[in-house]
Amino acid sequence: MASIHDNEIINYEVDFKENRIKINTKNTQNNVVTILFEGVFIHLFELEMPESIILDVEESTYEKFVEENKKILEEKNAMDGQYIILI
Repeated sequence: MASIHDNEIINYEVDFKENRIKINTKNTQNNVVTILFEGVFIHLFELEMPESIILDVEESTYEKFVEENKKILEEKNAMDGQYIILI
């Protein structure tokens, strides 16, 4: 797989029905590179803005994600008025 580090994010699409995220990026040679994530259960994008670049992408299990982000998920639930029980 080609490196996507420092690719600029052009746009992205989150498909909740198909559990998929598609991100269109532009690499340092100005080539468009599409990144497709399938089987996505949860995602978190923060501080999206024009000319954002990818620094890192990490694959994780649901259990590890919840363990490492439990505080953020609980705070987000409280702010949105939605409640997800994290075990």
